[in-house]
Amino acid sequence: MLIIFEKTQKLKSPFFIKCDNIPTMKDKPLIFISDLHLCPTRPEMTRLFTQFMQTEARRASALYILGDFFDFWFGDDDLNDFSRLIIQTLRHFTDNGTPCYFMHGNHDFMVNHRFANMTGIQLLSDPHVITHHDKRYLISHGDYLCIDDIEYQRFRSTFTNPRNQKRFLLLPKWIRRVLRRYAGKQSKAHQSKAKYINDINHRFAIKECHKYRADTLIHGHTHQPIIDHLQKTSPIKRITLPAWEEQGGYLEINSNNETLLKSLELKQKMNATST
Repeated sequence: MLIIFEKTQKLKSPFFIKCDNIPTMKDKPLIFISDLHLCPTRPEMTRLFTQFMQTEARRASALYILGDFFDFWFGDDDLNDFSRLIIQTLRHFTDNGTPCYFMHGNHDFMVNHRFANMTGIQLLSDPHVITHHDKRYLISHGDYLCIDDIEYQRFRSTFTNPRNQKRFLLLPKWIRRVLRRYAGKQSKAHQSKAKYINDINHRFAIKECHKYRADTLIHGHTHQPIIDHLQKTSPIKRITLPAWEEQGGYLEINSNNETLLKSLELKQKMNATST
């Protein structure tokens, strides 16, 4: 079987939703997570995620997962005990009435509408704008903002193309796993490059925020949690979500638009707080 991969920009998919002005419960916070990199070989992170969904996430008016939720995903048809546990956890959460929004990362871009139907999540395109108490937030996984890494952006445009993804799903599962391991190596190579290359480009990020009239940028991908401003003279705030490595973490935005990065360890909290 000959599979030809095209290098084109990502096309719109019908199951992505617009989420500007999503209704939220007045006194409940928005909660954001990303870069969990869940996989069968990291059972401690899977246990931490299920615990999080039963505790902290229950306080949310909406939960946003901004990419790299899985360390790899071969397709919605490739299920095992690990993926069934994650599906069951998400389904139980959404069945309780809290909306959960999912944005693709560079490790889980094959998550599709079948997974969404099984879990009750709603898929978002990247980037997206949400409005919360009159404040506009531009949310993204973040890798599209890393424009200084030209090689990675070429790779990204190839594997996020829906036509290429359809061709990928025609392959036997064992071939998909081989190609996905290659994609994982490309991603790790991107992250191992100099900080200024694998970080977002601040000028481009400011331009995108102006384009979408956003006050704040929220993203993951870089594994460098922080709350700061894109430039010293810029009023635009940047919030980078924590990766789930030795511990978990999340962003909470309350009804006053106060932002707080929190650790999931009971005895320790990240000290990045802002209003």
